[in-house]
Amino acid sequence: MTRDQLMECLLHLPHPWPRPETECSLPTDNGHGDLEGWIKGPTSNEWHYAWIGAHERRIVITREQWEEALLTQDQHLKLLALIAFG
Repeated sequence: MTRDQLMECLLHLPHPWPRPETECSLPTDNGHGDLEGWIKGPTSNEWHYAWIGAHERRIVITREQWEEALLTQDQHLKLLALIAFG
């Protein structure tokens, strides 16, 4: 798993960043022997999405990174629409 692959998965979630009181769950087995899910950051009390692989290798996505990727994706889609439809 790479950071880009994890971000791609997050960009397809049907909701905005989760509300911790109702939507965050600790990482669980994703069916491939890795753990995936929500964790609290080591230096902050904010939720992050994490993939935890073999030997505790971690990839973490912050809310700011996710929002930036959404904005970039939206701008890319608008550009494609402009090119396609003039």
